[in-house]
Amino acid sequence: MSGEARNLERRLLELPYRNLKVRLRSRERALAASIEEHGQQFPIVVVPSARPGFFVVVDGHQRLGALSRLNRDLVLAQVLEMTPADALM
Repeated sequence: MSGEARNLERRLLELPYRNLKVRLRSRERALAASIEEHGQQFPIVVVPSARPGFFVVVDGHQRLGALSRLNRDLVLAQVLEMTPADALM
């Protein structure tokens, strides 16, 4: 996967694809416990949004949900320089 990994503010993330996968709350709780103990080990994957300064989440919605449960404002994200459609392919 190319692109730089960096911390992004959660408020800058757009979630138009969040309903493409089934959300498992038990998995999200387990992820939250793991992140609380070990920190975020793997970045979510984002691409630049049409809105300047914002990013579209294309992978890592459960990790993002777990980070939200923990009230974390910063999210480690792999930023890919491509369109959302290309990233989803």
